[in-house]
Amino acid sequence: MVEISIEAPLSWNLSKNKKFIGRTKKVLNPDYVNCKRNISALIYRELLSKGIKFETGKIWLIITVIKKNRRGDCINLIEGIADAIKTQIDIDDNNFSVVTDWFIDTKEKILITVRQDHGHSIAWKDR
Repeated sequence: MVEISIEAPLSWNLSKNKKFIGRTKKVLNPDYVNCKRNISALIYRELLSKGIKFETGKIWLIITVIKKNRRGDCINLIEGIADAIKTQIDIDDNNFSVVTDWFIDTKEKILITVRQDHGHSIAWKDR
């Protein structure tokens, strides 16, 4: 099993609803790009520190969003997080299976686990 975990500050600028500026949907929002770049950098650091290489195959993303209130749809964050991970592990995001959860707490953050189980179909069986 290959696994990395990171913790990142929650920013709703990572939402797919904030991806573009204006009505034409042609100009990328720089805040969205910066948030994605920050997640990507955290993933890259974790990969370097552990010396991990993912292989082509099913990749599990376990995303837990901790937010201050019930506002904000955590599902909208998946696309930005998956794109950031895809660039670092060099595997297309159509191979990703996603598990999401959310909690309410005073400190907003995102917990991301990227896991590849060889021969197993359930990512959270040992959690």
